[in-house]
Amino acid sequence: MKAPKIILSLAAALLFNLSTYAQAQKIGHVNSSDVVTAMPQRDSIKVQLEQLLEFFKKELATKESEYTGTLNKYKAGISTMSPMVKEATEAKLVALQEEINTIQQSAQSQLQEQEQKMLEPLQKKVKDAIDKVAKAGKFAYIFDISTGVALYHEGGIDITDLVKKELGIAAVAPGIAPAAK
Repeated sequence: MKAPKIILSLAAALLFNLSTYAQAQKIGHVNSSDVVTAMPQRDSIKVQLEQLLEFFKKELATKESEYTGTLNKYKAGISTMSPMVKEATEAKLVALQEEINTIQQSAQSQLQEQEQKMLEPLQKKVKDAIDKVAKAGKFAYIFDISTGVALYHEGGIDITDLVKKELGIAAVAPGIAPAAK
């Protein structure tokens, strides 16, 4: 009769310890993309990127205009062109088309590179704020739901607003855009 009581007592103690351990493992999640988007510095980055995009659009428009003008002259005078002029004009059209393609590829690459370079300091601030909030809240794990790292996040504690507060960003109700500054 004593053995079942001891086993029952040990089982109860083990279950108590397991539940205490599970409760000690605080899990939270954050939407770091939402935090970065809410940062006031994000607006100036957006403006700078739009200016760079406009520069590339103008450069592209100039080359496309040159291409169109050359093509129209070519079409209008093809019947009277000497084979040498025709060949030179076709080569010029091919070169212009290649320049247009290069500008498009370069623009896309430079815009992505510039955006990443400009966002790095913001992302570091967010990471530091997440670390600070996690340590203060004694979280064992924080998942970033904006990157798709967490497969499931029902439960856990959303610390997005705490991270925004740590960065001095006012919390905004869902579905309401922050006021432009």
